[in-house]
Amino acid sequence: MLWTRKFRIATKIFLIVLLLLTSVVALLHLALTAGGVDQHLRNYIEATLSRQLQREVQVGKITLSPFLISLELRDVVVKGPEAVPFSQLQPPE
Repeated sequence: MLWTRKFRIATKIFLIVLLLLTSVVALLHLALTAGGVDQHLRNYIEATLSRQLQREVQVGKITLSPFLISLELRDVVVKGPEAVPFSQLQPPE
């Protein structure tokens, strides 16, 4: 009888923790895939790289994956002094 009660309590605690973790992951995913986050990140990256390289930098698509701890930048263009592309980075095919 006592063992059954402990099992039920442990099961309830496990399910509550699982529900909380799932909710946190879902909310984090929604927050990071919202349009404002990637635009803010794009502006920050472009400004920082432009300042460091002393050239205009444009970033196309940004893919952020907090669960894999990765950030992917696509269609990055670094313009030269004549405003023509100095360098373009393309992902491997």
